[in-house]
Amino acid sequence: MKSIHTVEDLTLTTQAVKKHNIINPGGSLTLTSGSAGIKPGKGAAIGGALNAGVITLTKGLASDLAEIKFRVNVVVPGLVKTELWGKLGQSEEKQQETFANTVQSMGFVAAPDDIAEAYLYLAKAEYATGTSIEIVKYNLDSSGLG
Repeated sequence: MKSIHTVEDLTLTTQAVKKHNIINPGGSLTLTSGSAGIKPGKGAAIGGALNAGVITLTKGLASDLAEIKFRVNVVVPGLVKTELWGKLGQSEEKQQETFANTVQSMGFVAAPDDIAEAYLYLAKAEYATGTSIEIVKYNLDSSGLG
């Protein structure tokens, strides 16, 4: 089975699925985006645009595949504290600084369990399609999103 890595791959796969009826009604696909697609921080314009594209793609695919009762949703996490940070070459000190700064500005650093709950919900919720679950806590100020 070929992995789907690009928007073009996903588009071609969607077209093939619809044309050749190769999925079962009642199935679902849950994509992953990132909170930069909703509220990009400084220096995150390109990443934010890519993440926003995944969110929009989710809503479009949900509409396209609704006729065959196939659901498409997206989980949109903010910063997630995992061991991957160390594998990316960040020292423990730098990781703690990143997480502390995120808690100050966003109010929340997720754990893998926080994210897993969203995927489980979307897999079980037969009525959810085109749904975006954000796993981030925004600090609100007088201007809206802090």
